[in-house]
Amino acid sequence: MPTLQIGGIPVSFPFTPYDSQVVYMEKVIQSLEFKQNALLESPTGTGKTLCLLCATLAWRLHRLKQLRAASNKPKVQYETTTSRPDDTDDNDDQGVADKLPKIIYASRTHSQLKQVVKELKQTAYKPKVAILGSREHLCVHPEVSQMRGTQQNHTCRQAVRAQQYSVTCTYKAGYDRQAKSKRHSAALPILDIEELVTTMKGREVCPFYLSRDMLVAADLVFMPYNYLIEPFVRNSLGVTLENSVLIFDEAHNVVRLL
Repeated sequence: MPTLQIGGIPVSFPFTPYDSQVVYMEKVIQSLEFKQNALLESPTGTGKTLCLLCATLAWRLHRLKQLRAASNKPKVQYETTTSRPDDTDDNDDQGVADKLPKIIYASRTHSQLKQVVKELKQTAYKPKVAILGSREHLCVHPEVSQMRGTQQNHTCRQAVRAQQYSVTCTYKAGYDRQAKSKRHSAALPILDIEELVTTMKGREVCPFYLSRDMLVAADLVFMPYNYLIEPFVRNSLGVTLENSVLIFDEAHNVVRLL
C-alpha cells in the first residue's frame, strides 16, 4: 500500500490518494495535532471514511512512537500488520498505552458502522476494535433474543445472575469462563457487529458482555450516536470523553437526537 507523508506523519492508504483526499487527511491530522474541533465535508463517493480512518489511525500510531521514544522504550507496536503484541508487551507498554487517546467512531446506525468496518479492513491498520450495541443487536440466547426493551433487559439480568430462574444463559457462562482473558479478546480479528454475533455464538460466548469487555483495551470503538450523546447511556457503558478522539460520521444526523 502507498505511504505518504502528511504533516510529518506517515499515512498508509489502500491506493494512491487523489489530491482532494490528501487535503482532507491534512485537515484531519491538523485538528488532531492541535486538539481542535473540525467540521469536514466531502462529496459522496470521495473516500471520506477511508480518509478519516487512515489519517486518524496514522496519527495515533505516530503518537505511540513518540511516547515510546520519550520513555526510552525501543519497541514498536506494529498496528499496520496483522500481528498483535503478546500479553508481556501489553503489560510493559501499559503506561504508554494509557496516555494514548481512544478513538470513538459514531454513526447513526449499525448498518452504517458495518460499512465503516468493511473499509477499515481494506487498510493496513489493525487496531484493537470494540463495537458496542444493545442486547437487541447482540443477544444470542434463543429466548431472550426474541424479546425487546425492558422485558429483554430484565430477563437477561435474571438469567445471568442466578440459576433458579426459568431462563438461564449458557452464553454468559461461556463469557465468564473464557472471554475475561485479555488474550481471548485481543486475538479476535476486526469484526462488524454481525460477524461478532456469529463468531461468538459459535464459541458459546455472549457477544453483549464481550463487547463491553473489549471496550477497555480497544484503540478504536464503534458505536451509534446515542451511546455517545446521552450521558446516562455513556456512563453506564463506562465510555469516557476524556483523552478521546470523537468522530461523528454524517454529523448532520446528530441534530435529530438533540
